[in-house]
Amino acid sequence: MRNKNGFSLIEMLMAMTVVAILTGVSLNVFGTFHHGIVETTSRYEQFVAEKVNELRCRTSVVRGVFKGKMTCNDVFRMIQMENHTYFSR
Repeated sequence: MRNKNGFSLIEMLMAMTVVAILTGVSLNVFGTFHHGIVETTSRYEQFVAEKVNELRCRTSVVRGVFKGKMTCNDVFRMIQMENHTYFSR
């Protein structure tokens, strides 16, 4: 009788195949999950930037900085240009 102390080559190849398949599937799921997080984060940052601009405009109008010379839309355009020049550096 032969003494069997380990795995055969076929058993090792099958185990490695299963591990490779599971790794491939899990990396695909992780990539999809990561893409969703990045997209959600960028949408949230855009939302926050719009709210900040709105609050800047409202507080400027309330404080009387523009004294009726500019509307909120003018202020929004001015702030967007400031943000554009800041981020394009």
